[in-house]
Amino acid sequence: RVISGLNSSSKLPVIGKTTDYPKTEFNYEAYNAKLYMDYKKQLQNENLSNIIKDNPMLEHAAFGNGNLTFGSLSRKESELLALQWVGDGAIKTSNDWISADGTRLYRAPDIKKYSQYAETGIQSNFQRGYMNESKFISESNLHINIKDN
Repeated sequence: RVISGLNSSSKLPVIGKTTDYPKTEFNYEAYNAKLYMDYKKQLQNENLSNIIKDNPMLEHAAFGNGNLTFGSLSRKESELLALQWVGDGAIKTSNDWISADGTRLYRAPDIKKYSQYAETGIQSNFQRGYMNESKFISESNLHINIKDN
């Protein structure tokens, strides 16, 4: 239907009020922070998946919860596995290695004389977690028996 007298240069009548619409503010900072955390978690999970692809023994350390004792290795094998676990740029502490992103920790073989699960009396630990101030908080802890004392 064509309204007579109207063309592209004529002034259109006001149909309704165009003011006082509710204004909502979008919090870009919170949105970007959430996106960052989501992408960071996704990248960490992809990294863990790549680590266990070649080292299925580390599956509990990568995706499990709590403690698990599983398998046995020589000291040398444990140290080689540790290099893959903590990755490039790992930081050496007193007896530990922690990944550059602070999410994976390797504790070198140590005597565990009070553990009923330490079949050889010595175990190394592969842990996943996060840093809280200067302390590592473990979410998973894989104990591996060391067979050559």
